[in-house]
Amino acid sequence: MTAKPKFALLALSLAAALAGCPKQDASAPAADAAKPADAPAQPQYTIDESKLPPVNRFDIGDLDTSKNACDDFAGYVNGKWLAANPVPGDRTSWGAFEMLG
Repeated sequence: MTAKPKFALLALSLAAALAGCPKQDASAPAADAAKPADAPAQPQYTIDESKLPPVNRFDIGDLDTSKNACDDFAGYVNGKWLAANPVPGDRTSWGAFEMLG
């Protein structure tokens, strides 16, 4: 039963605190949002997608159809890439990340 007076007291104290807050005119812009008239305009950046490198994605033509997928799936999937990018003699493995490095 003592919770009701505490709740009412809390509500009254919040109302009194909020009533003491200064009111801002909603039609007036905030001081930090106002920009001087001589401020330079932000440049607009556009990307010319024709100059971007091609996206690396799956292509059915990349599969090595000379190999049977049921017998040698790794060779079927990676055969053409491995033929085009042989492992250097001084390495035990070779991949796209080593090429980037």
